[in-house]
Amino acid sequence: MEGTVGRTTRRAAGTGAENVPLARRTYELIREDILSQRLLPRETLIEVELSERYGVSKTPVREALLALAQTGLVESLAFRGWRVKHFTADDAREIYEIREVLEPYALRAAVPHMTDERLARLRQILSDARRAIEDGDLPTLSRLNRLYHIELVEPCGNSRIVGFLHRLQDQLRVMAVRTWSRAASYRREADQHEAILAAVEAGDGERAARLLRSHIVEFRRRYVEVSGVER
Repeated sequence: MEGTVGRTTRRAAGTGAENVPLARRTYELIREDILSQRLLPRETLIEVELSERYGVSKTPVREALLALAQTGLVESLAFRGWRVKHFTADDAREIYEIREVLEPYALRAAVPHMTDERLARLRQILSDARRAIEDGDLPTLSRLNRLYHIELVEPCGNSRIVGFLHRLQDQLRVMAVRTWSRAASYRREADQHEAILAAVEAGDGERAARLLRSHIVEFRRRYVEVSGVER
């Protein structure tokens, strides 16, 4: 199943969002190219080349790269520019250990506050995700998975936990697409999402939290096994 997309030159100008600051638009374009694997892990990011690629000056590119570094998608090469972040086994362990603690806790707290509208949105996300699987659209599937996990925990009543998990999600999207491109585990994960949501719909927060934790632990193990990442 092919999830990557060929390289394209993309322009920040004329995107239909002229009211959005140029650095922000450039940030979104670079971010999307990383998440869609048009820019690959360890790939060097040269400001002048990105300026040409997106049709902007170096200033918004530099600002965008600084912001992307804060989200963990790019890293500085110490006076030698930037590169797309490559997530190691230790990166995966740290990120997923945080998720194992925070997400099940947040979901358990969120279940009593689920509305019919939110449950309907979650059902629609899972339906759209199944369609993305059938279409072979891994970038869209990773985006929908991100949305699913955030929608699950948002009603937990702790905005700091939600915000922190929200900031991790782009890193998780990169790891998901990388794993799926080597081992097609997305159907199993879709089934797990269905089981978690069924528990939420039944009002069983404890079961939903247990299923979510198992889902997180299993994916972390799979990422390390199939990606061949070093420590």
